[in-house]
Formats: sequence, C-alpha cells, structure tokens
Amino acid sequence: MILKALTIEMNAEIVEGKTLLIFDEIQECPNALNSLKYFCENAPEYHIVAAGSLLGVKLAHVKGFPVGKVQLLTLYPLSFFEFLEALKEVRLKDFIEEQKNREPLPPHLHEKLLMHFKEYLFVGGMSEGVL
Repeated sequence: MILKALTIEMNAEIVEGKTLLIFDEIQECPNALNSLKYFCENAPEYHIVAAGSLLGVKLAHVKGFPVGKVQLLTLYPLSFFEFLEALKEVRLKDFIEEQKNREPLPPHLHEKLLMHFKEYLFVGGMSEGVL
C-alpha cells in the first residue's frame, strides 16, 4: 500500500532494485518507522533509506522499533579540510596541513583561506550545501 501510494503521490514509477526510496525525518511518523521491518521481510528488493535529524532522540521513546532489521549510521558534517577537498582546493589544504611553524601565511593565501573558511561557516559543513 505504501509503494502504491508513493507511486500515485509522486506520479513516478518505483522500480524494484533500481529506485531508492528516502524517508526523511522519519521520526515524525512512527508508522513509517515501523514499516521498515515489513520492507525488510516482505519487500527486500526495494532500496530504502530513512533519515531523521532527531531520530536518535525519538528512538528512545518509540515502541516496536525494527531491531535487527535496520542498520544505523551516524553522519557528521564535513571537516574544514574535507570542505576544501570538496571545493577541489587540495593544494591549499595540503599546504595548510604541511605548515609546521607559526609564521603568517602569504597575504593572498591568507585571504583565500579566510574566504573559504567564511563559506564553510555559512554552509555549516553540510555536504549538500557544498555541492
């Protein structure tokens, strides 16, 4: 029923083994969270990802969590060095990592680094924001 409803709602075909279903903020719907065990048992050919910013907090108070049917992953924001790599600024990242002394950077590199650091603070290290 869930798959049929999603197909109609999104006006898109859900193809076994090819379509990735993403249930974001799943902690807001306990029935959706509980449905994961049925997908695992009755429809393992579907690829499902469930995400939630407060999922860990909510799980402490949820009954019927599909134990043994769910693989939990904790994701973290990018570090500043990962952020530089994502921006294809590998040379700058390597240069900064190689610095052993406390000498000031050349002014043009300092400005470039500050500009990227401000971007990093604005984006928050979230990988989608980097893209």
